[in-house]
Amino acid sequence: PCATLHVEDCVKVMKGMDAGACALVLADPPYEGVVSAEWDRVHDYLAFSRAWLAEAVRALRPGGALLVYGSPERSWVARLTVLLEDELGMKLVQNLSWVYNQGGGSRVSSMRKYAVQHELLLWMEKPGGARTYNAETGVEHYTDDDRAVALAKGVGRVSHASLDRGRPPRSFLDFARENSRSKERQHGAHPSMKPLPLCAHLIRLHSNPGDTVLVPFVGSGSELLSAAALGRVAIGAEINAEYAAIARRRCDAHGVRLQVDDAGPANGA
Repeated sequence: PCATLHVEDCVKVMKGMDAGACALVLADPPYEGVVSAEWDRVHDYLAFSRAWLAEAVRALRPGGALLVYGSPERSWVARLTVLLEDELGMKLVQNLSWVYNQGGGSRVSSMRKYAVQHELLLWMEKPGGARTYNAETGVEHYTDDDRAVALAKGVGRVSHASLDRGRPPRSFLDFARENSRSKERQHGAHPSMKPLPLCAHLIRLHSNPGDTVLVPFVGSGSELLSAAALGRVAIGAEINAEYAAIARRRCDAHGVRLQVDDAGPANGA
């Protein structure tokens, strides 16, 4: 498996791509002041978002999916939904949530709001083409305990055969975070590292082997290496050279050959 990483601004990279080249754009942009890192402090967030989203939409094929992460402590997912529908001609499919049980805690006596243990995930679609949604790849298999509860509650309606088919994909995406003890952290520190199982889940559902998957904000590389490992044409951009180096080390560790371009924009794929 191989991937291409452009170490420069994602807008410049996407401008160099052919229109309609991508089946999936999987974007984890800055959340605007949520993470204590320089890259998360964006001047004029709406103008920043409009610039990269316009190019992402252009790069998508009709029917292609745009998945955008966001913080539940900011209103940007709502604002970007309106921008995408009203200005860029995209269609809302669903609002999803990635949930996890780790982090977000503090001493209860000092809390002034709920502990954050989820992130938002916006699913938009470019009209005019067939949707890729491989539901069978996202089926969750019941644990023995879950199976026993389902059989007890659904007497006469639920069978072992139906449970064997598993639970269909849900808008509630339950995947553990890459915490401080994760082996992925050995390759370098990043404050918003997405878990590989979550990335793989989304890529399987929303694209097919051989499709081009675009990652505008590569960060530590989770989405990029997951796409490559699953046989997609993986193209990403990361303006921060330190994070690009982490992505490179992680790709090496997972057997993904990474072509790094520090000079110019991506070619159409």
